[in-house]
Amino acid sequence: MLYRGINRVFNIYWNNMKFRVRVLKEIPVISEDGKVLNVLSPKTETTLEFWKVKKFLHDERIEVLHPKIIDISDLDRVLWKEENNTELQKLEQSFYLLTNYLIEESLKEANKEKLESFEKGRQIKNLIETIIERRSYKILKIITLKEAEKFVKKLTFEEKELFRNLSLMYDTWKQNIWSFFSN
Repeated sequence: MLYRGINRVFNIYWNNMKFRVRVLKEIPVISEDGKVLNVLSPKTETTLEFWKVKKFLHDERIEVLHPKIIDISDLDRVLWKEENNTELQKLEQSFYLLTNYLIEESLKEANKEKLESFEKGRQIKNLIETIIERRSYKILKIITLKEAEKFVKKLTFEEKELFRNLSLMYDTWKQNIWSFFSN
């Protein structure tokens, strides 16, 4: 049940994450009751929530300026940095969201029965699994440090949730051990 709650929090966080975009084709701004309030014209730069970004990207109505949409080469770079540095590397706060988007897009391609898309999907999955394993290991090491809080700035939102929960468990465990010894 805890994990379902966390997944809902992640989805809310992800869908409302802001992206800087440039409008390529007119986009009507519609109110909740369906009235057109305004029109974003081409070349306009604005900020949109990710759920809108996904829709307008598929319609080729926008170009994402920041944070940029990632691809396999970006995952390769992240993995290389994690493998070649003992410290946790800072990631863009949107890393897991954009990785999820990359997976969604590769699955859509794979559903069109393109053999290379299946292989690309497998490669993405392997890269992500390895990145998560490396970062999780480093986060676990950080939790045991006395000055762990100074490393929190390098964590993404999702990793901060992991850090908080594991820290709480670790601290509780440590207190229980010490209380056992003091009896």
